Amino acid sequence: MAGLARDLKKLVPMGIALIVGIFGAFAYFYYTKPTDDLLKNAVVFQSIVGYMAMAISFINISLIHGKNLQRRRKGWIFSILLIFMMFFSLVIGLGVKKGWPSVGLFDWGLDDFGTILIDAIQNPAGTAMFSLLAFYIASAAYRTFRIRGIDSAILLVSGALVLLGQAPIGSYIFGPQLLDLKTWILSVPNMAGSRGITLGIAVGSVAMGIRVLFGYERRPVLGGVE
Repeated sequence: MAGLARDLKKLVPMGIALIVGIFGAFAYFYYTKPTDDLLKNAVVFQSIVGYMAMAISFINISLIHGKNLQRRRKGWIFSILLIFMMFFSLVIGLGVKKGWPSVGLFDWGLDDFGTILIDAIQNPAGTAMFSLLAFYIASAAYRTFRIRGIDSAILLVSGALVLLGQAPIGSYIFGPQLLDLKTWILSVPNMAGSRGITLGIAVGSVAMGIRVLFGYERRPVLGGVE
């Protein structure tokens, strides 16, 4: 019985993934009204499962950081802030009955307060975090553009030309030809590299999908073949 239970734990997830994957591919490439309706219902079911996963993650985060707080582990003060803001946002979200930013379940009269919470706290905080990334990007660009060979020299020259072409001072110093050169760099070499990366990602995604469908992905949740 123990061996059968272990086999079922492997075969059931693999079978579900195989059936759903083949059906999704068939419904995508070959349109019929019944399969299209079933696919739409599957998308709704996927959303429901996603919401259930969010609820489970909410409980999991509460338990983990609650233990950190109870045992006074290192950084427990941040656990207090996380738990407080998580439950506070939940209460506010449930009280926003209509309009943006979300649709709640109860009419607590918190619509304006929820909007202020987004406009006055979340958006400015996000803007500040993204503005700090500019310094890290500048540091990474400095390390990347150091000439160590032919490849880095080409990268430095093309990057400098694009930066000068984007800035108004570049066309003022070097003329409108710099704008044409910048456009050519972005449209031809850069686009070719981007399309090559996109094709590589597509091939890798197809290969990953095939591995998942046939049970060759070595993940415990999928019961992969060792």
